[in-house]
Amino acid sequence: MVSIILPVYNTEKYISRCIESIIAQTYKNWELIIIDDGSNDASGKICMDYMKRDSRIYYHHQYNQGVSVARNQGIFYASGKYLYFIDSDDEAEDNLLQTVLSYMEKDNLDMICFNVKALAEEGEPYWTPVIKEREYQLLSVSERCEFMLKDFLDCQMMYSPWNKMYRTSLVKKNEIFFEEGVKMGEDMGFNLKYLFYARKVKGISDSLYKYWKRDGSAMSIDSGEVFWIKDFSHMLAGVKKTSKNVKCRQSEFSFIFIKAMDNQYGKRKQRQEFKPYIKLVENKVFFLYQTLDVLCHPKRMVKLFGNPEAKRKWKDHLYGLRYVLGL
Repeated sequence: MVSIILPVYNTEKYISRCIESIIAQTYKNWELIIIDDGSNDASGKICMDYMKRDSRIYYHHQYNQGVSVARNQGIFYASGKYLYFIDSDDEAEDNLLQTVLSYMEKDNLDMICFNVKALAEEGEPYWTPVIKEREYQLLSVSERCEFMLKDFLDCQMMYSPWNKMYRTSLVKKNEIFFEEGVKMGEDMGFNLKYLFYARKVKGISDSLYKYWKRDGSAMSIDSGEVFWIKDFSHMLAGVKKTSKNVKCRQSEFSFIFIKAMDNQYGKRKQRQEFKPYIKLVENKVFFLYQTLDVLCHPKRMVKLFGNPEAKRKWKDHLYGLRYVLGL
């Protein structure tokens, strides 16, 4: 069985479309766990109506705590062999579960990643991700770190959870959760934690999910004008804890830190823009330690990223150090 986790917050205009896309799945052995994150519109009523009509649908309400808490609650309730996440303003193609499960079972995968159709409100494509057909055997922690750096953090498979399927046992046994208190980057963090344990990962080219871009969503406001350095630092501190559990070397984690932070640093027009956002970083000891480790090993950076990219990243972290020290 597949446990589908659906966090909901004030999406009364879209929630029926989303739930109907689950009900229409050609694979029928699923449970839909809806976590209403304190909606104050008609979303809750709509979800409860669906629960009354279909015994596979479960509805839980909580006061507003954010999408990470909602997803973590869904993980707590999940009882299926596999775990899948969907967003309440999107929809799944009716063959999503059947297609993905056929690969998970046949190839004994820990994670599968698939393509999506990214659509604007008018239904016009605005972005076309291209996930390639490839299978990865990740038998050691070092191989998993290399995969994170060269494939995942290069956005070859996207950071989102809704174009992936996971093993529930792997998530629960290793206590892999979304970092709470984070508005941006929590998806990346969850996947990085999970990938420390995944031994077999596959990418497929099938487009099985419709992502609808709408104003006000987190992705729509993530631009070069807005920085989430505080959130990324908090998220990466959580990833660091998981890396210690699997005995990942500090040098390997440092590269993960570099690549993940570059998601924010790389958007800058001038490095002075970092200053007000770095001042907001709460876990300054972690941020400082990782930044120093990066700066002390420029040769490692050149080896991994090459020039001039390594030089640019090194300078970014130099400015990060300067601002976290208040200089």
